[in-house]
Amino acid sequence: MKKITNSLLIIFLLLVNSNAYASGSLIDSSKLIFKFDFSSKLYYHTSVDNNSLKLPENAISRRSRETGLRERWDLSGNNITDNPLFHGAGFPDFKVSASQFGFSGCGSLTGEHRGQSYGVFNTDNIIVFPKYRIGFDTSFSIFDIPVGLGVSVGNYDNLRLYEGLTMYNIDVQGSHWYVKVWKLKAEYNKIADLFMSIGLNINDGNDYIFSLEKLELIKDLALDIKVGFYNYDTFFYNYYDTPNDNGTTFSAALSYMDYLRIYAQFAKRNEQEYSPFYNLENTNNYAYLIGLSGKYSDVRFKISGLAEYRNYGNYFNSGYNLENVYYRDTSKGTYANSVGANLYPLYYLDRPFGQWAVFSEFQGTDISGYVFNIDTRVRLIDKLHAYINLDYNTFTIDKGSLNYFFYNYGLGYEPAEDCFIKLTITNKTMNLDKHFPTFYMYEIPVFMLSAGIKFGKDLSR
Repeated sequence: MKKITNSLLIIFLLLVNSNAYASGSLIDSSKLIFKFDFSSKLYYHTSVDNNSLKLPENAISRRSRETGLRERWDLSGNNITDNPLFHGAGFPDFKVSASQFGFSGCGSLTGEHRGQSYGVFNTDNIIVFPKYRIGFDTSFSIFDIPVGLGVSVGNYDNLRLYEGLTMYNIDVQGSHWYVKVWKLKAEYNKIADLFMSIGLNINDGNDYIFSLEKLELIKDLALDIKVGFYNYDTFFYNYYDTPNDNGTTFSAALSYMDYLRIYAQFAKRNEQEYSPFYNLENTNNYAYLIGLSGKYSDVRFKISGLAEYRNYGNYFNSGYNLENVYYRDTSKGTYANSVGANLYPLYYLDRPFGQWAVFSEFQGTDISGYVFNIDTRVRLIDKLHAYINLDYNTFTIDKGSLNYFFYNYGLGYEPAEDCFIKLTITNKTMNLDKHFPTFYMYEIPVFMLSAGIKFGKDLSR
């Protein structure tokens, strides 16, 4: 016990008095950094009268197990259900961030008015929600070796772990802990809930990751390697009190500066004897992805994109699907009903279609698919720009294939970054009827008017 106490004391002295062992001075963290941002956006789709939804032939029927709700929300066939985009929806967003002495904090307050047609003060369609994150991190060197450590707690938007096989394109709450020595990093990610707000049927997630980051192989070419394991508290086993679902993951990526990235990830879900899915025929408990992403920009042209192949085994996704999650009030019809027990934020419209819940919805089958995303902006003359956004997804399951092709293209006036007015043609709209936030495709494209502003102020001293 005395040896352990002495070791801990030595580590503590190294951390608080590392100048004695450092080749250079500590990073100056005494400067106060304080920033404030205000942004606002508006979305409006032209009339959808005489329009309908384009539903893939093998797509799962909308709320097929809930007959009463299916009738109340008019989910038969390919009927379009009401959503905020038809009525002119928008939001202001206030953000503030500050850091000093290694401590940091950021917060935001967003207020959504989800349709001008619903009235100025209709409380069923006005929602205000906060986000926050607080943390501490520091860095120093010991015997010329750089060391960093930190912890943060709060909201993490658009989370992506490893290369995004499962945890990607998702907003979560939780915590992040890390220790980094040279290019070696150990981290723990706590994901608080994927059960109440999104239908993945996971109570708590725990990811432990060990990585080698940005190892330069040759000039401008860097390698990232990550290996780790996870355990989840899930609701589909009898032994709820323990993290009863676990597996291992490996990923690697090659990056050429910030322009090009080739990446892959492989995961194995361990089979549990007490799982109801343990005796599945032809059990496949593996998943993997291979991808290529890139971006380029100059004064006139900006483009980013990716191409991926994803594959999920039948056992790997089994149980990660829960349908009693709602983004509308289940007691009413769909008109003027866009806030339920959970919220589908308006800014999700700018996200891509792909997410783990899209694949895990198809239970008891292997599923694979190709994903292609392209986002382009071209300056035509002065402040007039052309925009093209393409999001193509094609999946293969035992029943056949599914194809989702979303597009949004048009012109806009953009005098500064994130300050714009756009008129575009799109077939993409919100889908508030699923148990995860996703999109519908229109049969006939519509015009979309969108506008946004963003202003910031740096009050650091």
